[in-house]
Amino acid sequence: MPENIDGFNETQSFKEVQKEAKSLSKWFESIAKIKASDPQALAQLDKALKTLPDDADFIQLYQIYKNKAQAFVADARRYRANNIKRLISAYIRGQAAERQSYPRVYQGLAERSAGAAIS
Repeated sequence: MPENIDGFNETQSFKEVQKEAKSLSKWFESIAKIKASDPQALAQLDKALKTLPDDADFIQLYQIYKNKAQAFVADARRYRANNIKRLISAYIRGQAAERQSYPRVYQGLAERSAGAAIS
């Protein structure tokens, strides 16, 4: 994932999105690790449930995360589109400058190509 000219670092931003996702999932990891066959499973589950945030708080945290993740995707797509336009423009400018520097070479190649097509 490229770092763009205007300072947007897609890799770093993506890592931040992942870090926030891990932070949200931490509450459920402790529940997922409980072994159902463990005699203390119910006590462990009860303890883990007490660490969960209130429903409204969790929904708000989830919505904030989702909005940030969606904004990241939109920004990354926009920056990628801007960068490809810059690369294409630079390539076209380079080709145009090259043609101006060597007009006879290009003219000769064009004449040979046209002659080969006729024969």
